[in-house]
Amino acid sequence: TDTTNNIIVQGDYAWYYESPERFMVTKRAVFIQVSEKDSLFLHADTISAVTRSDSVMKDYRLMRAYHGCRIYSKDLQAKCDSLSYSFRDSVIRLYTMPVLWSEENQLVSDSIAIFTRNRQADRLELYTSAFVTSQVDETRFNQVKGRSLTGYFRDNELYKINVEGNGETIYWLLDGEEVAGVNQAKCARIEILVEDGKIVEIFEYQNPEGVIDPPLEVDPVMLRLEGFTWQDQLRPKKREDIFKK
Repeated sequence: TDTTNNIIVQGDYAWYYESPERFMVTKRAVFIQVSEKDSLFLHADTISAVTRSDSVMKDYRLMRAYHGCRIYSKDLQAKCDSLSYSFRDSVIRLYTMPVLWSEENQLVSDSIAIFTRNRQADRLELYTSAFVTSQVDETRFNQVKGRSLTGYFRDNELYKINVEGNGETIYWLLDGEEVAGVNQAKCARIEILVEDGKIVEIFEYQNPEGVIDPPLEVDPVMLRLEGFTWQDQLRPKKREDIFKK
């Protein structure tokens, strides 16, 4: 337990060394970042941490988690094979097929960095092959992809996403509850506005090329950008789900 940083680490087996300070926890290993608003729970096969010093900060912790990582908080969930968390810059880095969920949006990339401030998500960055998906109905999905992505949070909720490079979109247009059409476009840069977890507007910049089709002229099942996946069955939807394999 680290009362200074409001952190609890639990597991069936643990090793602790004083000098230099380091620990390792295995078997139902759990890391908890306690917060009044939204505590974060992380499970992995193994969680370890070492104390380091450099020119920027003296005696900060670098935590690593390996194999079967699952993260759950009320506003943000994730899965990946391994991750690191640096207490020097408060950044969580997800590696090896990471997937992150924020309300109705699924974000996928080769690697993901979550920048936190005051124990809340401040922004996230997706490096290489960034892909955002949200479900409209059983067969229709809003999709945005690009080379890289930056997402911005307000009060721990995602409100804006910027996509840079090789942008592609499939966005379903709604008239109330009815599907009015689908916009397919390509451009160099994309800005997405999010309200209450839903994509509400998409802006396309730098030589956009696109077409809007009536809903009856397209097969929604065939409208999938390259790299599309929908992994909702893997999403931790409650705290206990971090232990699911």
